[in-house]
Amino acid sequence: MRAELPIRQWRPGRLLGAPHRLSFAGAAALLTMASLWWATVNIASNLGLAMPMSLPPAVAHGALMTFGFMPMFFVGFLFTAGPKWLHTPPVTARALAAPVAAQLVGWLLYMVSFHVGEAGAARALCVSGVAIALSGWSGVVLQFVRMLRRSRADDKVHLRLVALAATFGIVGLGLVAFGLLGGSVRLVRGAIHLSLWWFIGLTFAAMAHRMVPFFSGAAAAALQARWPTWMLWCLALLFLFEGGASFIEVLGWSDSPAWRFAHASVELASGVGLLVLARRSAAAAALRLRMPGMLFAGFVWLGASFVLAGAARLASQSLLDTRDLQLAATHAYTMGFLGSTLFAMVTRVASGQSGRTVAADGTTWRLFWLLQSAVGVRIGGGLVAPVSPRTAAVLIAGSAILWAVACLAWSARCMAWYGLPRIDGREG
Repeated sequence: MRAELPIRQWRPGRLLGAPHRLSFAGAAALLTMASLWWATVNIASNLGLAMPMSLPPAVAHGALMTFGFMPMFFVGFLFTAGPKWLHTPPVTARALAAPVAAQLVGWLLYMVSFHVGEAGAARALCVSGVAIALSGWSGVVLQFVRMLRRSRADDKVHLRLVALAATFGIVGLGLVAFGLLGGSVRLVRGAIHLSLWWFIGLTFAAMAHRMVPFFSGAAAAALQARWPTWMLWCLALLFLFEGGASFIEVLGWSDSPAWRFAHASVELASGVGLLVLARRSAAAAALRLRMPGMLFAGFVWLGASFVLAGAARLASQSLLDTRDLQLAATHAYTMGFLGSTLFAMVTRVASGQSGRTVAADGTTWRLFWLLQSAVGVRIGGGLVAPVSPRTAAVLIAGSAILWAVACLAWSARCMAWYGLPRIDGREG
């Protein structure tokens, strides 16, 4: 007698069926809202429409994009793959519901605070939102560390590095809350720069390195040989250096020409090395497939970000205004490396855990290239800014629109899977 297939109807209750369903849905919703908000801000600016803000727009945007949806995506990934890698009992979505909800509510309050007219109320709402999100992330980290300590698995290198990065995330969020409370925009900016590398970057480095064989299919052995463990530690040290150096410079603790030259030299050498590595990896057979190609596209953007940052720092030695070039480097890293890697890894988990083929179909591939277009246009805006600020503003707004459209379409597609049963009839 054939088993009845589950009813194919989207239900909110199914979000509690697995950790990735719950946290990915919350992250996708926040990503979409944040992207649409930022596109609206850029459009309004280009049209000359005033949008009163309680924080400088770039700072408000930076904190939201760094600490908002990214950690919630981490929750789904770590508590789906983590128990399998660590050989520990699975964690239920219900056990994660409260900290995920706290993060979502906290960042929604943070977004609302941007446009509250009264300064005191805006600050109170903003700080409260970050504090609530911080409590949620701290709850996640506590559960993850407990899972890690219970594990008797032999290989815990990657997840130990993730635990360290997650702890840095608590520190970074604490600095943001403290800076907002004291009205120190510089401290908030410093916390964003620090956390982009020590929290978000370290997590991505560990997960991307661990996931290479899973993306690569039959060519896993060839690619694994190109990505040994020592390379993970080199990448981790590079991210620690970049985050610390950026934090020091934003806070104005060291701005000597000798320091800038040393910093630029490290960035340029690292960028060239990463681009060479990406080119060599692209020769592997696995990259004929789309999903591993997405992963390595991210490393191309990472190499480009270091080259652009190093060039900007060297140019600043000649007293040139290189802020736009530095922002182009930042977006090559955030939109290019982090965005491409996130797109690839979440797509893999979401498709595999819904019972679908773990591959990038035509729709996924087109959305990925729309995302790449957004990155290219944003970097173009930074490059032309010294020559034509008006053209740069239009390109930056266009990039925000392309990014928002790509994120909206991708999130809506994945969101449909989270509330439906697996197509193969299995649980999860």
